[in-house]
Amino acid sequence: MKQNVTFSIGNISLVNKADEELNGYFQKVFGDIGGKAQDFIPCVKLLMANRLGECLAISRLNNLPDEYFDQLGFKKPRSDRTLNRTLERIGMKFQFIMLKHQELIKEYELVTKEQHIDFSSTYFEGDSSPLGELGFSRDGKPGKKQITFGISTGINGIPTALTIQKGNVQDKKHFKTMLKTAKHVLEKNSVLIFDCGANSKKNKEKIRDSGYHYLTLRPKKVGPYKKLIEHYKTHKKESVILNGKKYSCVRKNIKGEMNYIFYSEDLYGTQMKTKERKFIKALEKNKIKLKKTLEGKQLGEYLRRRVYHNQGNTTKSGR
Repeated sequence: MKQNVTFSIGNISLVNKADEELNGYFQKVFGDIGGKAQDFIPCVKLLMANRLGECLAISRLNNLPDEYFDQLGFKKPRSDRTLNRTLERIGMKFQFIMLKHQELIKEYELVTKEQHIDFSSTYFEGDSSPLGELGFSRDGKPGKKQITFGISTGINGIPTALTIQKGNVQDKKHFKTMLKTAKHVLEKNSVLIFDCGANSKKNKEKIRDSGYHYLTLRPKKVGPYKKLIEHYKTHKKESVILNGKKYSCVRKNIKGEMNYIFYSEDLYGTQMKTKERKFIKALEKNKIKLKKTLEGKQLGEYLRRRVYHNQGNTTKSGR
């Protein structure tokens, strides 16, 4: 009796649907780098579907049932060597692939004027990569070499630019490369949205000189924050609703740059409770050191009572 095979088809369907709706996306973007490699496009689809799902190591992909590979269009038996070569070729031709991708999304008018830009990093277990460098590790692996990467995604969820830099490149410097890459598809008056990691005077000047606008966070420095808070206290507030939360807002123009100061009573309460709980845990971990000081005991007891009181109030109001 033939044995039934069961596997998830969701990621495969998503990959094939995107390929179909864009009239052969994978062939248009990856086809020219395949050369004489057999089943190159199915290999690319397999790697893409795998990243969208369980993220199995390449050495484990051959454990998937044959029917899985049939859905992706494989014609011949595959091997780890073939998949590794495919991945290597994609990495070597990264800039060409990025150019083809940008041409395609521009052709289909999929580039929005609002672009979210963010930077992150990933680490290596080995040390053979020429891009691998020690730097600030977002993965909590400071002893591992890593690379940094940036991505620009439209408000419609479609990525428009991807950049890869060495592991010790800071966000402020990385942003310059991202701007050069994103400029190939962005329209004038587009809005670039990013956090304070890439916020610098030079970067903002480059954005404005390129004909774009920006929305960013101010770096957390005590001096500027104090002045803005004082301005908030003494000026008329506007009420706005963002993601279901009520905020009061005050605007201030500083040297031609519009600053927005937001405050939410609900989020303030939530943030303070979270900080208090974290601080109590820190006190518990260091109780051997703190128990020798009267100040440590008093502070810990005060915070415990305050959190208990806040939790009690929350429970009552919930009822």
